Parts: sequence; C-alpha cells; structure tokens
Amino acid sequence: MQNLLNSSPELPLTQPSAARVQRRRNRLTCSLVVLVVTLVFVVLSLVAVSRLAQSLSRIKDAAAEAQTSLRVGDIAAASLSLRDARVAIIDAKSGVALVPFLRIVPWVGTQLSGLDYTLDAALKTVDVLEESLSIVRNVAEVAGDAQHLVGVTDSDVPYHELSASARSAMLHELHDVYPALLSMQVKLALAKSDIARLQTLDASPLLMNAILPFSTALDPLSDAVNLLTPFAAVVPDLAGLDADRQFLLLFANNTELRPGGGFLGVYGLAVTRDGEIVGLSTDDTYSLDNRVAAGYMATPPTPLVQYLGSTSWYFRDSNWSPDFPSSTRDALALMRQEYASAGEPVPDVHGVLMFTPTMIGDLLLLLGPVTIDNQTFTADNVSDKLEYEVELGYAEQGIPPHQRKDIVARLTGTVVDRLLALPSSSWPELFGVLTEAFAQKQLALWSPNDATEAVYMDAGWAGQVAMGTADDVLMVVDANMAALKTDPYVDRSIAYSVVPDSEGYIATASVTYHNTAGFSWKTTRYRTYTRLYTPLGSTLLSSSGSLINDKIQNQFGTEGEVTTQDELGMTSFGAFTSVEPGATQTLSFTYRLPQSVVDAIRDGSYELRVLKQLGAASHDLSVHVLFPSSVAYATPAESEEHWNDNAYDATTVLDSDKTFVVDAK
Repeated sequence: MQNLLNSSPELPLTQPSAARVQRRRNRLTCSLVVLVVTLVFVVLSLVAVSRLAQSLSRIKDAAAEAQTSLRVGDIAAASLSLRDARVAIIDAKSGVALVPFLRIVPWVGTQLSGLDYTLDAALKTVDVLEESLSIVRNVAEVAGDAQHLVGVTDSDVPYHELSASARSAMLHELHDVYPALLSMQVKLALAKSDIARLQTLDASPLLMNAILPFSTALDPLSDAVNLLTPFAAVVPDLAGLDADRQFLLLFANNTELRPGGGFLGVYGLAVTRDGEIVGLSTDDTYSLDNRVAAGYMATPPTPLVQYLGSTSWYFRDSNWSPDFPSSTRDALALMRQEYASAGEPVPDVHGVLMFTPTMIGDLLLLLGPVTIDNQTFTADNVSDKLEYEVELGYAEQGIPPHQRKDIVARLTGTVVDRLLALPSSSWPELFGVLTEAFAQKQLALWSPNDATEAVYMDAGWAGQVAMGTADDVLMVVDANMAALKTDPYVDRSIAYSVVPDSEGYIATASVTYHNTAGFSWKTTRYRTYTRLYTPLGSTLLSSSGSLINDKIQNQFGTEGEVTTQDELGMTSFGAFTSVEPGATQTLSFTYRLPQSVVDAIRDGSYELRVLKQLGAASHDLSVHVLFPSSVAYATPAESEEHWNDNAYDATTVLDSDKTFVVDAK
C-alpha cells in the first residue's frame, strides 16, 4: 500500500491552475482597458481643454476688439469682430461637448455647468449686439453717408452738420425701426439677466474674464436702446417731421422748489422742423403775468393765498401739482388765458418740456464750460451764477430790468447749439445724461397727443405720479413759499415707520429739515408748504411740527392746521412749516393705513412705492415696517444686523422713485 502511494506522480508545485491563469489574464485585460480608457479620457480632456483655452482667448480678444470698434464708431469692424466671437463661442461649446464624462468629477463638473451657462449667455449677447449694429447700419445708410454718421472717416461729424435731407431721412428710418428696438429691449433685458446670474456661479476667473467685455458693453447699449426706443416711437412729434411743432419750455428753478419742479421764472417757445430747431424765444413769466388786463382773475390754490398773499393764480405759480401732466395742463390753461387777456395771439402748443438748473449742470459736465459776455458757466456754478445775474448782476452791467432774464435764454440756446455739435462718439454719454435726468425727475415731457403721452409715461419721461401695483405709497412734496433760493441749502431726510396696533396698522412719516443757510440776498428762513401723499383712505391721527406762519408772523410758534385732500388717487396731508437759518425742524404725520395695506402686511406680501418730487435734490430715506412673522426676503435687502426678525429696516437715498418689496410669509 505504501509503495502504491509512493508510486503516484507528484504535481509540480510551480505550475499554476487554469483558473489562476484566467484570473491573471482578466486582470491584465482590465488594466489594459483602464489604461486605454484613461489615455482616451486624458487625450480628450487635453484636446477639450486646449480647444477651450484657445476659444476663450479668441472670445475675449474678439469681444475686446468689437468694444474698441464700437467706441470709435467703426460699425463694419465691430460686426466682423462679433462674427469672430460667435465662431469662437461655438468652438468652445464643441470643446465642452467632447468631455461629458467630466461632469461627474467634483468641482470640474461645476465648472463645466458654469461654462455652459456662460457660453449660452455670451451667444445671446452677441445676438443682441449684432442686431443693434444692424439697426445702426440701416439708420446710417438711409441717412446717406454711413461713414460720416458712424465716424469711420477722419471727421466725427456732429448731428447739426448733417444735411437737412440726411437728418430727415435718418429720423424717419429711426421711427421705422421702432418695432426692432422694442424687440431689442426684451433681448437686452434677458442678456443682462444672464450676465448677472454669472456672478452667482462658482466659475473660474478664466471664464469670467472671457465674458467681461460683453458685460461691460451691455449697460451702455441698454441705456442707449432704452432711450432710443421711445424716442423712435415719438420722433415725428418731437422733431416735426411731417409738420412744424411748437413746444412750451418750462425753466423750473429748483433752487426755489415748487411741486412741479421749481419756480417758473422763465418760459420759452421752440419750433422744430425736420429734426432742427428753427425758432426759439424766451420771456420772463412776470412779463406775461403783468400784461394781463385789469380785472383778470383765476382762483389760486388756498396755500398760495395764505402764505404768498396771492390774489390771483398766475402762470408763474401754475405748477402746483406734483404730477407733471396735471401741472402742465394747469400751466397751459393759465398761459393761454393770460395771452388772451392781454389781447395777444395765443400760442399753439404741441408739447411741453420742463427742465431744471440741475439738468443744465449735468449737461455742462459733458459739454464743458460755456462763456457768455465774459461770464463762464460751469456744472458747479450754473445755478448760483444764473441767480446772481438775474437778481444783481444785470444792474451792474446796465441791463434794463425787463431784460434781466435774457441770460437764461442765451445760455439755453448756447447749450442746445453745443449739444447739436456733439460728435456721434459722444452720443452714448449724452444718452446716459438724459436717462439720469428723466430718472431723477430733473427733466419731463408732456404731449396733448394721447399716443405720444402714453409712450412718455411708459418710458418714465412724463413725470407722472403713479404708485403702480404697490400696496403702500409715500411722497413728500415741498412748495417754497417766499423763501428766496434757499432750497439748495436745506438738507432733508425722510423717515417712514409702520407698526401694528389693536385696530390695524399705523404709519408715521417724518420730514426733517436742516437749514444750513444764513440771511443773504438769496437765502433766508425756509418756508415750505409740505404735502404728504399716502394711500387713498388713510386717516390722519396726529401731527407735529406744523406752524401757522414763520417766526416773524408767529412769534409764539402756534401750531398750524393740517389739511386732508384726496387727489391723484391718493390721500394727502398738507401743512406749513418754517425753519430758521442754522436750525432743524421736523414735520411729522401719524395716520391709520387703509385696510388694503393692512391685509398686504398681514399676508406677508407687501410692496411700498416711495415717489420722488419733480426737481427735488436727493434725500436720505429710511423705512421700518413690522410684520406678524419673520422677514424671509426683501429688496432692497436689509443689512446683515437686521436679519432674522419680523422687522424690515432699510436706508437708501431717494434720488429716483423707489420700490420696496418684502416677503414675510
């Protein structure tokens, strides 16, 4: 038995089994597959990254070149650069498409998603820019000489040097492309929204740098389109393309603030024909007011009687409404009555334009100083210098009193001439100045044509008082009552607070005036009749700071009455107050808000609209509203120290109409 066992052959110890061999082969095959796949991934990634880097560089270069060409008015070169940018964007998108597998890799996947969004946003922006250039090219070609209009040649031809036929053709074409401009407005808004969202993505600097030239090009383009779109709609009316148009010009002196922008010391009549001002005349409003026949009478608003001693309502005081369309209708009615009373031909007015010295100053920042009779007007001194010339300077120069305000007309005419002489390369900057003037209500337009007026209103050019869809509204309106030209020296701040009580919600609006002026030929104690506009149906509970008259006529500081009136779809509270030089005075109104506002606050979905007065300077504004539950979202956002409670607290500068939206559901 032992021999039999010993005779059995022994298996070699080093010979592998078939299974082990197969496992080794499988491992080798897997390793090779992994190696090949890895190599493929690496190669594809390198190709994609290389193509992407080259494409992003080309995008950035092409966008920068387009921006440079646009700046100098070279439309053809800008179009070519945008075409190159489009090709580079498409190449970049194809590079991203090569590596879909990288989306599962942490951080890398986030970058690819951000890149997708960035490239899509860039492509939309190129679409908008190309469309805008197409419109510009059409307008330029119809005008006759595209090279002159877009500044490709050595001379950057200004508007007033265009021939009458070229100017008329250009304006007609601009009117014809109005539908295209409307479409561009929508596309620009979408493109800007896409660019803004990029800031929230965790995208690398490489991606952000590539898109930067597009981002910087959108804002000025948007400003230009937002200004040109309504202008294109109404250009026949404004420019007198089919017939002469005569406009009433209201020089609203906001150093003596009035509800409609400022005291109307000077007015003018301008005639336009085929895009050119063919007639311009001005006059002192006192001259017209003084020419009326004996016995002329128009009933003035009660505060003008109480605090100015007015016996009739004259053209110079006509802009009593803070709503420019309403104020304009009153101004036109009084002007026409006075012309008729004086036995003079009544002007046929096709539109009204109001502007303030603030607006003139902003234009002088663009145009540079203007010198008239050795008097140099700048953005910094135009208000003070004009005031000095019409109050004192005219006598020093031997100018008759009835001609003392001629300097206003001459300055206006010179500014208009300089504007028309601006080279086309300066037009974008001019668009910015005009856009700001409309937003800050230093400039407003009115038309008797309903369609034209609707365009003005939609564009924010009409100076109308409108709370829109807001639940709550607030507007402070001052009327300088014989306080000379003190307004620029009065610092104002507005505080608004809304808190609950057992019956609903109570609001308190306070206006604090600090008179920094002294007694001089142009400044004195500040006398103002102030109206606070609130939601319709608000009920006054109490007030403080009102006076029956100033310190001279009210030595004991007796409190004045507060009047309540429903107007412009709101309820207003009106009171007089006075502030001595160097002193501070607060005028405050506490009132119960109507049920509609209470419901909005309790529902946690609240919108407040704070309106800026025509012609007013910027004021500090603070808002405090208490809600039943914690504030979840708000715009403008609160500062961090006010987070996580049921109060909304915000501070801002009231330099234009402001909207506050709070979600406290």
